[in-house]
Amino acid sequence: MVLKFLSIKPTGVLFTNKNKIPQINIKIGNENIKMDNSAKFLAVIFDRKLSWKTHIAYIIEKCKKRLNLLRAVTGYHWGASKKSLLSIYKVLIRSVIDDGDVAYSSASKSNLDKISAIQTEALRICCGARRGTAASALEN
Repeated sequence: MVLKFLSIKPTGVLFTNKNKIPQINIKIGNENIKMDNSAKFLAVIFDRKLSWKTHIAYIIEKCKKRLNLLRAVTGYHWGASKKSLLSIYKVLIRSVIDDGDVAYSSASKSNLDKISAIQTEALRICCGARRGTAASALEN
């Protein structure tokens, strides 16, 4: 039996706050490593300044699509129960938010607030609450 591995092009990221990035050439064997501004590793996108903007934008985009799915199964008279909606929320949205949260916890408050807004919106849908309901009330 012969195992064949996919040829994945390695990507390198130089983590720095400097605007002028020095040219670095790194080789593994005969292959040059492509230097990029960001790289995805274990479902977390690392950008060169570690600002987490790219990763948080990715999370928000993914969660917005899933919020629409949550809205589709919601209805006052015919929709899923609150317990079912909360289970769907935990599986579809909360799992995406929690994935890599230890890494991006150092992001700026404005970026973390965007994630909190998605979470609040999801909880509002699950609980059938109106806009303007306090986030702390929804979380309880």
